[in-house]
Amino acid sequence: MGNGVYTCEKENYDVSRERISGEDAGKWFFNQMGIGVEEEKEDKVREHMERCRDSWKQKAVSGEEIYPAAKPFYDLMISDSDELLGIFRRMPKGGLLHVHSAAALSTDGYLELLLTYCGKAETGGGPKINVLTRGDNEGAKYIEGMLLFDYQCRNLPEEVKFRSLSEVIRNIRGRAWLKKMLSISDEYLGSKTDIWAAFNRIFARIDNLYTNRDFYIDYHVAFFQECVMDKINYVELRSGFQEFQDREEKNGKAWVYGERHSRYHVNRHLYYKELTQIVNVKDPDDSFLEALLMAKDMADPDGKHQLKFKVILNARRNLDPNKPEELDKLSKKVDAAIKIKESGNEKLKSLVIGFDFVSEEDRGQDTAFYADQVIYKPFGYGYGGEGEDLRPRIQRIDFFLHDGESCWKADDNMLSAALISKHRIGHGFNLNWFSRLADEILHGEKDAKSGLREPVLEICPISNQLLRYYQDIRNHSAYELMKNGICCVIANDDPLLLGNGGLSYDFWEAYVGMELPYEVIKTSVFIAYLYQEYVYGEEYGCGELSPHPVYDRTKERFEREWGDFVEMAYQQLEKGGR
Repeated sequence: MGNGVYTCEKENYDVSRERISGEDAGKWFFNQMGIGVEEEKEDKVREHMERCRDSWKQKAVSGEEIYPAAKPFYDLMISDSDELLGIFRRMPKGGLLHVHSAAALSTDGYLELLLTYCGKAETGGGPKINVLTRGDNEGAKYIEGMLLFDYQCRNLPEEVKFRSLSEVIRNIRGRAWLKKMLSISDEYLGSKTDIWAAFNRIFARIDNLYTNRDFYIDYHVAFFQECVMDKINYVELRSGFQEFQDREEKNGKAWVYGERHSRYHVNRHLYYKELTQIVNVKDPDDSFLEALLMAKDMADPDGKHQLKFKVILNARRNLDPNKPEELDKLSKKVDAAIKIKESGNEKLKSLVIGFDFVSEEDRGQDTAFYADQVIYKPFGYGYGGEGEDLRPRIQRIDFFLHDGESCWKADDNMLSAALISKHRIGHGFNLNWFSRLADEILHGEKDAKSGLREPVLEICPISNQLLRYYQDIRNHSAYELMKNGICCVIANDDPLLLGNGGLSYDFWEAYVGMELPYEVIKTSVFIAYLYQEYVYGEEYGCGELSPHPVYDRTKERFEREWGDFVEMAYQQLEKGGR
């Protein structure tokens, strides 16, 4: 037996160490795509960023401070004066490719929206909002902190008490309490370990407001404006099929989600929302898509920011496709998405780019079940609506699956996701457990011009930390995956619950926490630029990168805008600070 790389000669040690280190570093995906440091000014900026990061590291090594990546994001409180954060805020982001519509606005942004809406309501610009101060503990249909419009508060159980949101949010202590109700932190969770139940409870608090079309639009206007402020001009939203009901029904009542199923419980709010939702496949209600388009136009009325967005429609993976009632719900949602994509409405058919199954993976259904019962079945299967077109659904719409976001090493959903998701996978950090699969991806076909290999992973550092997959971001597997050549982008997932509005915080955490090279940050932004111009083929599931003239134009724009950013950062550096 023997160590195959062992050497007792110092000269051989030096040569071998340099060789192995160089070969290992050469695998990084930015090398494959030809992205690097282009000029002396950029090199100065890169060195300065590394010095900023090293200062944190030296403090940690010396025992002076805990390294930032070891702290939960909500305890980190990155200062606005932090030099690295200032650099990332000025950096063009290319695009936000993984964010959920219902939690897209930051916590602070949401509170500001509520405050603004209160003023609007007081001048007759909309219905007033109330906040529940005592819930229905026995029935668990109404909980403390739940937000409801006036017309949704009629005929509430006697034990449910509420106050005007205006009174609560304009009080410093009330605002702090409300923020705790709407975001994830140890203060909120206390001794609880079920963080996904906490997620459900937060959505149960806010979800009823989205049934009001005006509020839904105002909310997304605020989100798009927050993106623009953080140098994001392209967004891909994961969105469910939103229903609107702006006033009470003829019987004087207005439905809230807690009244739609006799077994409803706030800890499974999103499940019961999906279970009771009606989707008309023949004529899908697309009014929420029209509302999103209106919100985008209101956020960028003169087109100055060239703001664009796309939608990935979704259903929740806690619906079981092996149960007829739930298969019916799942199948109709996918088919409604297909119907919209194949409709004559040019605006909407180009707006919707695919479908996803979202929510907690560890207690959700196996992706293989969706493959067997939904994805590889024809339009109409699952509810008796089969027609003449027997192509599987995957040939009519692209899937962008949430997978590889799990604590279980035996979870093999990544295998299914890589075979089904042609373009990207949501999260996917468990890919490092499947070396053969990773090898297949790395040696698969790539675009000869860009060097981009798909599927690309959508990495959400702060989300992965606060959901307790990686409590210390230094341990995140994305570093290993990127170093071995897997293409990745950085995203934020659920800012409303996590507090990480925009992308600057996630880039900061990825750079400081994972110690990613500057070139990785630059390349992930370039990939996001490429997806802005991605052309999904008329035969869905067969999309390709844009033709080379479009690619060349995108590369030119990226280099110009990145160059402007480098020049700005360099000038700040020359001035001696921010």
